[in-house]
Amino acid sequence: MNSMLIPIIIMVAFFSIEFVILYLLVVKNLIKSRANGLDIPLSSLIGMKLRKADIDEILDAAIILRREGINYNISELEAHSLAGGHTKKVAEGMAIAKRAGINLEFLPASAIDLAGRDVVQSVKDCLTPKTFETDKVKSLTKNGDQITVSAKLIVKANINKIIGGEPIDILLEEINNSIVDKIKSADSKDTIMLNIDAIANAVLDEDIDKSTAYEIQELKILLY
Repeated sequence: MNSMLIPIIIMVAFFSIEFVILYLLVVKNLIKSRANGLDIPLSSLIGMKLRKADIDEILDAAIILRREGINYNISELEAHSLAGGHTKKVAEGMAIAKRAGINLEFLPASAIDLAGRDVVQSVKDCLTPKTFETDKVKSLTKNGDQITVSAKLIVKANINKIIGGEPIDILLEEINNSIVDKIKSADSKDTIMLNIDAIANAVLDEDIDKSTAYEIQELKILLY
């Protein structure tokens, strides 16, 4: 045998063995994907293995999304996994959001996850209203009446503003500032008392929650 062919034969044999090993490592993933109706080529699974992606978690996420009828891109799922994200959690959060009628796309869901927040819990926060109360504030009407008030509000988290939206303490502060402005423009305490609901509605009309991560469901002004 030509001595020059020996290194080539060894190299071909080495890569052939590597390919067989890779095939055997991903064949269970191939079976899993086919059993759950996923059309993922063997070559893609081998590529994920070579890139050290968490194939099981990616497939679990794809299965969840497919069952819920949510469009997905397997490359995006892999990229999120390689970025250190919790791909299955993202899919679970998207599934819960869809069942609740909340529009949550993959990119904002993955951003929530990469920001260190639990996507599933974030979605649940959007479904469960929470009650907050502002600090008491004092202000004077035009005729000098001093009024002490606070506000009680019911809010839901806005899933699309969780990343980048102002926190709840900013919203509470802005509500108090708005109420104080309206007290200052009122003629007297009696005017405030007679129009307390209208003042609350006027605060809401300012879309005071638009820059925050919350949506106000109800607002009530409390007089002391």
